[in-house]
Amino acid sequence: MEALDESYRHCRAIASKSGSSFYRSFSILTGTRRNAMEALYAFARIIDDFSDSKPNTNIATTTWDADRWHDWVRHLVSAESSTVELRELQKIRPALADSTSRFAIPLQVFHDLIDGIDLDQRGNVALQSWDDLRLYCEQVASSVGIGCLSIWAADTSASMTEHALHAARSCGIAFQLTNVLRDIVEDAQRGRCYLPKEDLERFGIPSGEWSTWVCAPSGDLNLNQRSQVEAVLRLYVERAEGHFEDGKQVRLSLCREGQRMFSLMWQTYYAILREIKKSPTRVLEGRVSIAWQTKTKLALSHFFTPFYTRFFPISSSEFTSNPVRAKVDKTQTYRVAVVGGGLAGCNAASHLARHGVSVELYEAKSRLGGRVGSFVDRESGQSVDYCQHVGMKCCHELERWIRETGQEHAWAVQPTLHFASKNGTKISISSLPLPAPFHLANLLWKWPDLSLTDRLRIGMALMQLVRMKPSRALDQTLAIDWLTSTRQSPRSLKNFWETILVSALGEQISRVTLGATRKVLVDGFAATRDAFHLLVPTRSLAELTDNHVRNRLQNLGVEIRDQRIVARVEAADHSMVRVVDRNGDTQIFDRVVIAVPWNQLSDLLPMEEDKSKALSQIQSSPITGIHTWWDRDWLSTPHAILIDRMCQWIFPAPTAQPQSSVDELQSGRKSTYYQIVISASHHVSKAEPEQIAKRIKEDLAAAFPESAVATMFRYKIVTDPNAVFSIRPDTAYARLGTSQWGDDGIYLAGDWTDTGWPATMEGALRSGGMAAEQVLNSLARPAKILHER
Repeated sequence: MEALDESYRHCRAIASKSGSSFYRSFSILTGTRRNAMEALYAFARIIDDFSDSKPNTNIATTTWDADRWHDWVRHLVSAESSTVELRELQKIRPALADSTSRFAIPLQVFHDLIDGIDLDQRGNVALQSWDDLRLYCEQVASSVGIGCLSIWAADTSASMTEHALHAARSCGIAFQLTNVLRDIVEDAQRGRCYLPKEDLERFGIPSGEWSTWVCAPSGDLNLNQRSQVEAVLRLYVERAEGHFEDGKQVRLSLCREGQRMFSLMWQTYYAILREIKKSPTRVLEGRVSIAWQTKTKLALSHFFTPFYTRFFPISSSEFTSNPVRAKVDKTQTYRVAVVGGGLAGCNAASHLARHGVSVELYEAKSRLGGRVGSFVDRESGQSVDYCQHVGMKCCHELERWIRETGQEHAWAVQPTLHFASKNGTKISISSLPLPAPFHLANLLWKWPDLSLTDRLRIGMALMQLVRMKPSRALDQTLAIDWLTSTRQSPRSLKNFWETILVSALGEQISRVTLGATRKVLVDGFAATRDAFHLLVPTRSLAELTDNHVRNRLQNLGVEIRDQRIVARVEAADHSMVRVVDRNGDTQIFDRVVIAVPWNQLSDLLPMEEDKSKALSQIQSSPITGIHTWWDRDWLSTPHAILIDRMCQWIFPAPTAQPQSSVDELQSGRKSTYYQIVISASHHVSKAEPEQIAKRIKEDLAAAFPESAVATMFRYKIVTDPNAVFSIRPDTAYARLGTSQWGDDGIYLAGDWTDTGWPATMEGALRSGGMAAEQVLNSLARPAKILHER
């Protein structure tokens, strides 16, 4: 016993000398659990110091020999002596053997750690694939995690379930990926590159030049090279974050003090990753760390059980099982089909290809983009968008899509909103130098044709919306009922609320839900000072959604099968999915993402009556785009939003359009193009074109007197009856989840799925990211792709 106590004291001395904050957290544990953690940590510290050739390790030999270390472990709990002459190991052996036996720590934990360290000892580290890196992470980090799981477990049987072991492995991968990202430059200086060759080359980085790139002064990398490095770093942030999410379920298998210890480690590493996520290229400038205030807060909230249970309760989300529906081979390349080449399908294909999945994209048309497209007007020769599409700065996935597809030069940020009242009063709204949501106080102050009482009641209603939390109840409540309960006058409903909601949601105010109303007003206007800034394309949508996106997908290795109509998608044998096109060609895939409009889903996929009935509850709302050509300019602002008029939006031609059109060249007269947008155009779509044109001219003449003296010599009316889905209360249950058919390997995408967003480009792009996340999770390759809402 005296020798055992001395061995434990030696383990404690090794751990305390490390100066690691990890060691300081051991004080959460008590008795034998703390002793065991110190013994496990001492072994890991000794072998890590040896691998890094750190001084003063007091190791008798300086030659690495993995076989000798394995031999030492094999003799750890036996009375036999090993051939290893490592004095530090011999001193900790009694304590480590006692802890291993007491807590049933698998010896494989130590063998895996040795194998991982062995990779570092082979000279320059250059991994070939993500699977190689994942194996390395499992060896050097997940192995220790499984050892900790044995020590912290509520009982041994609970700790060694497949579910608990899977979570422990994922958590170890998350921690090690965070270390890899944080130590990018330090590892490169040692000749180690842990980011695999396949990923570097997918983003155009020669693997042999990685160390040169990351060690170079920041000014030595051109913009393209820096963008490529950032793209790879973001990929690994996503993978780390996905494994963090997958690994946090370890808590469910642990005793109370083990939960506190694990949570402190998880929260600390995750905080480091979040810092890296804010600006991944920061890792090139030095080791990223978290602020002392964050460290203090984490320590205080975990060292005292009452604080821990208050601030870090176990949520219901931690009880969700990993959606792996069958054993998967982590070393194979998976084939995934994406059916539908709209924004949702293209985004799903892009994210899957970024993560090394082999993707084939089926599109019935000859172009990509779906409803986001253009046509060439024969008379003017212009490329004209079917309907104007705009985004806002609150649309994070749209911003990301613009950046990753190389479209930054083709979108203009418009930080001021320009309104025109019914009687021609013009107002321009931009942010005040106040924190959100008060930065738009001038919106209410300037809004025309409202009484002081109207303004006060609108302001009070807006503050109530800001305080609301998203919920199913809000999605099942009509906005008009709530607005009436807040005593909004008929004038403010028609003048203010209808102007905002119809133009944003594409549906009449009497039909939209309170949840969608909150989404527009809170996330779109009140969340941040720039959330409402418009993102407006300066080139035709056909160029952006077809050319740019097609190039992006092809560069990532996506095989695009356009003009291929899929007839059906069905589950096949051995957890595979069959895709059959109209020509009878059949292909077998590991997973399939269906990204088609809701009214086409039943043609592709056999479904039960309840799901078919749910989809039938989704109704369309039309949007009409009126393309007009005038003999002069009459709009002085980059856009206009009309108040209390049939038309909601006016946009000039994209600024990148050719200055001279066929009209001008043939007739010798000036040709100015404006697109007028009418959302929720139920009443308009049935009218005669001449009546629509006459009504538009009357609307414009009242709001813009300059247009009354201009001649509209030509117009073209394009109505999409299924432009968006109607944000009605009965739609809340009708929107299907991404993984509705996940058990069959089939996933859904589209703005109509349950994304939490209305029918927007952002909703479509988010659905594609959600589908990609679900597919990767089902293939045991978790990644957190989407930004937090």
